[in-house]
Amino acid sequence: MKRFYVFLLALSVVAFGLEIPKEFGEVKRKDYRVIFYKSKIMEIKYPQFLNEKFKDLNKVLESTVDSMWNEWKDDLVKNIKAGFKTSYYLEFSIERFDDKIVSIVFEDYAYTGGAHGIPSRKVVNYDLKEKKLLRLSDLFKKGVDWKSQINRFVREYFKHVPTLNKFESISDDQSFYIGTWGIVVFFAPYEYTPYAAGFPEIPISFSALKGLKDEYRR
Repeated sequence: MKRFYVFLLALSVVAFGLEIPKEFGEVKRKDYRVIFYKSKIMEIKYPQFLNEKFKDLNKVLESTVDSMWNEWKDDLVKNIKAGFKTSYYLEFSIERFDDKIVSIVFEDYAYTGGAHGIPSRKVVNYDLKEKKLLRLSDLFKKGVDWKSQINRFVREYFKHVPTLNKFESISDDQSFYIGTWGIVVFFAPYEYTPYAAGFPEIPISFSALKGLKDEYRR
């Protein structure tokens, strides 16, 4: 990712493959390496799969990380030049990886001043056969009212937690990731809940959803 080097400013940044702990998911050690960018005030990790058949997926992953980094890069550089406390971290978790679907959650945290930093998430839900990113609607058969199904679970969740805003409905581009057993819908801090609640997550099993396409079930 060439644009990362804008950040160097005499910082030492290296990239190398790491030993992969089992917590990163079901992918075997030989299947991917972790690209690791590190300095005193930043740390970025993202996966790159070694098999040539994953080259399109690798481009999507790199582009996703690049977009997250670019949202903060200029502000971070300004803080460094001004001598302010600054830090940035980006990590990932592999939630599903099989012959059909890859679902990888990227989460970053940027501190540029104030009481706390700002976390954000982006998810790559990728159909390996179609070589395309998946939206939530793509998981369901045509004509299925998928929103009302998921809204029911979300409303039930928000009945039991402190909220800042009233929930009406999920959006067409609702954030989610895919597990081996179901999906997890989530929201950003402050979107509906206080910062301390983090990213509220609503897990929904495949068995609880009607009209789901068979190819996306495990």
